[in-house]
Amino acid sequence: MSRTHLLLLGVAAVILAGNVTAPLPARSADAPVQPAATATADRTRLFRFHATMQAVALREAVDRASFDDALREELRSLVREQLKRADDEAAKGRAGEPLDELLDRASALAREFNDKRIADWLDAHPAAYQPVQEQIALAEAYARATAEEPDAIVRAARAAGLAQDREAALKRLAADAHDKVAKANEGDAKRLREAQVKTGVLREPPPEARPESPPEPRTQAPPPAEAQRPPEAPPLTPEQQRVQLLDALALVDAHERLAAAARDLRAEAEKLLPEPPQRKALAEEMLRWYQSLAPAEDGPREGEGRPAPGTRQPKPAPTDPGF
Repeated sequence: MSRTHLLLLGVAAVILAGNVTAPLPARSADAPVQPAATATADRTRLFRFHATMQAVALREAVDRASFDDALREELRSLVREQLKRADDEAAKGRAGEPLDELLDRASALAREFNDKRIADWLDAHPAAYQPVQEQIALAEAYARATAEEPDAIVRAARAAGLAQDREAALKRLAADAHDKVAKANEGDAKRLREAQVKTGVLREPPPEARPESPPEPRTQAPPPAEAQRPPEAPPLTPEQQRVQLLDALALVDAHERLAAAARDLRAEAEKLLPEPPQRKALAEEMLRWYQSLAPAEDGPREGEGRPAPGTRQPKPAPTDPGF
């Protein structure tokens, strides 16, 4: 049987790879260790995000895509089931479960949804693939443009027939959305770094801050392999565990912030192009721009040709090798 995969929403990848710094949730770095109830709620939120990111992207795509209403309801039902499964599974972690194990459980649930349940459904209903995939790719395109190149949205709207007297308004909206996200991310990243330094999570300066020095000449044979092995990292203190959780939640906040900004900006652009042919042209231009960013070996992003393989959702980038 063929395996049909949806291209997943890549906002998190944009955050990690596109120089968009993940934000720190709005909590003081000087606050005491979180109460158990708060920590549990945060861990549940983190699990749910990683387990349902595909499902949430699919839900939004299904609402926008044009295809059979009965098939639309079937897909919505699969999404609702995944959201419920995530809620149920979030509470099944063992006591004291490390963060990596929690993320592994969530990612496994997400992969099973995308690579098995949705892939099987699309194998049985191939006509739904293209319209749904196109909407997922469009959501990615607007997020990428908001984070990296807001003028791309303006150019696409101009090519789709945007009136000249409305172009300045859209350009201002796009620039404001980009600047708002970037400014908030920069400020939150600074607070997160301060919390990490204070608790000892960051124990050395970043590579760019370290002075380069020439290698010392060898005067004797290298020590045995066991002697070169670094000592095991000490257990994290409660404060360090708290900062580790904040760092992981930062990806959730960054994703939601960028996705919301991109969604609002898309709605504003479409509002300025009210005619169906104009909106169709806008979508085509955005997909064309987005496809131009993909390396040739990646193949088409909008779902044409060979389907893209399912991928594991990225985890928050660790700030300490001991995590």
